[in-house]
Amino acid sequence: MGTQSTVNFTNGFGVTNAGGKIVVDGSGFVHNTGAVNESIDGNKTLTGNTTFTGTTTVNNTTTTGTASSISTGNGLTTGQALNSNTGTSTFSTGTGSSAGFFYGGAGQTDLYRGANSFVSTGNFTGTLVALTADQTTAGTILGISAKSLTSGKAIDVSLGTLYSGQTDSVAGYTIGAVNVRAQSFTGNVFNVSASGAASSTGNLANLSSNQLAGNVLNVQGNGLTTGTAVNVSTTSLAAAGKAVAVTVGTAGTPIFVNTANLYSGNLIDLQVNSSSKLSVDQTGQLTLAGNLLVRGGTITGPTSGAFTIDNGNASAINIGGSTSATLNLGKAGQTQALLGNATVAGTLGVTGATTLSSTLAVANDLNVNSGKFVVTAASGNTTVAGTLGVTGTSTLAGTTVSTLTASGAATLNGATQINNTLGVTGASTLAGTTVTTLTASGATQINNTLGVTGASTLAGTTVTTLTASGATQINNTLGVTGTSTLAGTTVTTLTASGATQINSTLGVTGATTLTGNLTVGNSSTAHIISKQTTAPTTTLGGKASACTLTTASDTNGALTLTTVAGGQSSNAVYCTVNFQTAFTTNAPTVLLTPTNSAAAQIGTAGFFVTSTTGTFVINSGTNAPAASTTYTWFYTVIGR
Repeated sequence: MGTQSTVNFTNGFGVTNAGGKIVVDGSGFVHNTGAVNESIDGNKTLTGNTTFTGTTTVNNTTTTGTASSISTGNGLTTGQALNSNTGTSTFSTGTGSSAGFFYGGAGQTDLYRGANSFVSTGNFTGTLVALTADQTTAGTILGISAKSLTSGKAIDVSLGTLYSGQTDSVAGYTIGAVNVRAQSFTGNVFNVSASGAASSTGNLANLSSNQLAGNVLNVQGNGLTTGTAVNVSTTSLAAAGKAVAVTVGTAGTPIFVNTANLYSGNLIDLQVNSSSKLSVDQTGQLTLAGNLLVRGGTITGPTSGAFTIDNGNASAINIGGSTSATLNLGKAGQTQALLGNATVAGTLGVTGATTLSSTLAVANDLNVNSGKFVVTAASGNTTVAGTLGVTGTSTLAGTTVSTLTASGAATLNGATQINNTLGVTGASTLAGTTVTTLTASGATQINNTLGVTGASTLAGTTVTTLTASGATQINNTLGVTGTSTLAGTTVTTLTASGATQINSTLGVTGATTLTGNLTVGNSSTAHIISKQTTAPTTTLGGKASACTLTTASDTNGALTLTTVAGGQSSNAVYCTVNFQTAFTTNAPTVLLTPTNSAAAQIGTAGFFVTSTTGTFVINSGTNAPAASTTYTWFYTVIGR
């Protein structure tokens, strides 16, 4: 009968006659329709295109292996190994897509879904989704393109209530929820950039945390030997911008730097155009290239040891040199030591016992208000406002004394002012003495200027040069052999009981009343000389860079004016000269005599003078002066 076949009907057998055909239907056959769930065992290979219109589920009941595998072999050059396309429909991925930080709400888990979801409910130690391309040297391992995204999230990572990280078994350190690791590199391992200018109001990177301790941002570069651990570059920063801004509450340290024990270098270095302006090294030494302005604060020295202010070179140290404020040095009851030479340009007031270990050069007055004072060398006037007791041979150089009692020989070698009675009981030499009231009961020799400011009696006195600023009575022969000045003298009160000879200049330094004619000199050598000791001052106008006086008094002197580099103006104030003593009735007449070619050439059309009783003013005329130019004149002021 031919080849025999064996038919196994173990699973049952059914025969139907449909359309004249016999259909055998049994277990193991696949239906194309019907509601019955069917299983297919064994390996199946689909060689054509396969379309699944329903939900496809892949179940792998084994504990190892791969649940689902897609392999394109080695022939794929373009296209995709796996393509999931949701089309243009606007779909929702379920409850998890809007369930909040802990997705699903209280008591609900694993509800967060996306267009493609990878879900695991087990507590596993592996990686839920891994992209591995260890042999790939170029291309992009994970690419996310969301060009039209204006809200939502490109990447969303949500953790639990207490995330503690884990220790990397290979590297040996704790890793975080998001890790980017690399070996040696030359480019950027992590890069975030934005090219649109419209992003100016947002944050390119935002780190926000409610943590109570730890670090919000931790940067480690323990192997770094050169380069920069954190680099901030904002070359287009405007005046109102900030490269780094730190805002804190009411406590804490905004910027903290800590180094190893043997660190050497700058803890902070602020530079402009690669030039250091402020730096602090490992010893705490502050190096400042500009000025230090302390607005109402205090500079306090160390709690122990000496506090030193040193210039670092041979130039002067100026404290308060450009202001008129009071300068307080030292502490009452403590020693203020001057270790070298001291020069006092103004008044030095000493209220207690004072010891000078070196030379004291006094350019003006020295006032001792109380206590004991010893002057061993003074090149200027010295004022003693209290009693100065001299019990032996003493040398007082340039001394002003209220009350001087000299029981022995006294030698005064400088200009000396005595404001009370000076009783001399022995042979004395007073050289260069200014006396208010002088009584000399013995032979007195005066070898320099004797200034008398009050009524005086000089018995048997020889005078080389006499300065009398007040009424002076001379009861014996007064021989004057050198230059003499009588200041503020009413001539009718001068009584000379002996021969009086004046062979040289008569200088008048105060208000003088002459009841008769005044004849100055009998030859061409006679002069009228101003002896004003304090010069007038100047005030700059807006177009002058300097205005100075030389050998100046209220009545005459030399004036130098320099204009600024900018544009000049006509009919503007350039310099004001302030008289030391105002004229009493009328504004004086002021004459300017040019002393350089610039002042001579510009003439009165360039500068003119106005005056008041207290000042005279240099004004620009119709011709504006030249910029950065120096003009010089002699000036003469005549009262009216």
